[in-house]
Amino acid sequence: MMQSQSLLYPQSNNVVQETAGWFPVENNMLERLTEAEALQPLWEETHFIIMKEALEMERQSLTSERETFQRECAEERNAFQLEKKRERFNKELGEQLMAFQAENSAMSDDRKSFKIDKAEMAMMRKAYIREKTGIQRSRVAIGEREHERERKASKKTHV
Repeated sequence: MMQSQSLLYPQSNNVVQETAGWFPVENNMLERLTEAEALQPLWEETHFIIMKEALEMERQSLTSERETFQRECAEERNAFQLEKKRERFNKELGEQLMAFQAENSAMSDDRKSFKIDKAEMAMMRKAYIREKTGIQRSRVAIGEREHERERKASKKTHV
């Protein structure tokens, strides 16, 4: 049988019309065409199943990629949030440290002034005691002098 570039069209009289003329068609060729036509729905169904499986695999792949992407985004978001929390914590800690240092400085100043006040009070206490003992001594001295005078006066009156 001769091969040609144009399409063959089966005819009911087993003859194919071709641009070059009329050629007889073999019987098994018609059987093959009939067989191919009979297998067409099976081929379409097989093709559909294969395409469905390919699409399912693609969907699973995309789902996996999406989950991976979402997990990475969540990790980055968590890392970002942790960094923000760390920055906020460090800022608050720094503020607390500065407040503590200011309070400590004020307490240190209070301690120094308390020490000064304590020293002043000690000096004032000593001065008070000196003054008091001085007054008492002078009272004692005055009392002794008066007592002496009274004794002398009583001796004069007794004699």
